[in-house]
Amino acid sequence: MSPKFGALLVVLLATLSSVSSEPEKNCSYYGEYLRDASDRCYFYQCESDLTPIRQRCAPGTTVKDDFVATENDANPCQGPNLPCTSDGTWSDWSDWGECSVTCGSGVQKSTRDCLPAGATCDGDAVRTQECRRVTCDCFSLSYVVLDQQWRSLNFTRFDGGEPKHCDRDGWASQWYRFSGAAGTKMPNWCVPDFQCGTDAPVWINGADPAPEDGAVDRQACAHWTGNCCRWSMNVQVLNCEEYFLYYLPPTTVCSLVYCGED
Repeated sequence: MSPKFGALLVVLLATLSSVSSEPEKNCSYYGEYLRDASDRCYFYQCESDLTPIRQRCAPGTTVKDDFVATENDANPCQGPNLPCTSDGTWSDWSDWGECSVTCGSGVQKSTRDCLPAGATCDGDAVRTQECRRVTCDCFSLSYVVLDQQWRSLNFTRFDGGEPKHCDRDGWASQWYRFSGAAGTKMPNWCVPDFQCGTDAPVWINGADPAPEDGAVDRQACAHWTGNCCRWSMNVQVLNCEEYFLYYLPPTTVCSLVYCGED
């Protein structure tokens, strides 16, 4: 054997001895953590098993670049920076809760849970939206109650020996509420003449507002001899959920009456 070949053989044997003495990787401990463009952390258990396992870093940290776990450094996280992906799953959103106010504009909430308990999830656990309740005017306005039976659209001017009524003389422009025998609201359709204890009954030309709309302007029309709006007045309507309020001026002529229905 030549001296040169012998030297090469010694080096080769030393290298093989070094490789064989390297500790074998434990697949449950060692592995490589990689980071994608979205800064999510993935753990590959072994070089021979490329099935990714999601690994969670603490909030405000990221995985280290090209991290390979060792006995001295098994923590892939570093920070502060963008958080890694979480390991939890969001539940469905709950139904919207009660509005935060009893009148006016408020907020209502819906929540969801991150499952399983103790896990973290990306995103918010609470969402909000604006809610609107009946206008606060319903709790502050003073009004006069109209409860006369002859105001009902079921009562004609010829029933019960009542005189012909009119809402002009002695009538004040203010808020009114229909109640009792008069009904609960004004009709939104053309009422036949001679109803409501008068010649020309007055009805609201327009749909009822929603509670959150507040006071809305409407046209009040008096039906007479086939003309559903022979005379008209500008009024306001307020929906207070359980009842309506009407701002009614005196009628323009007689005999006209603001009519009620249930």
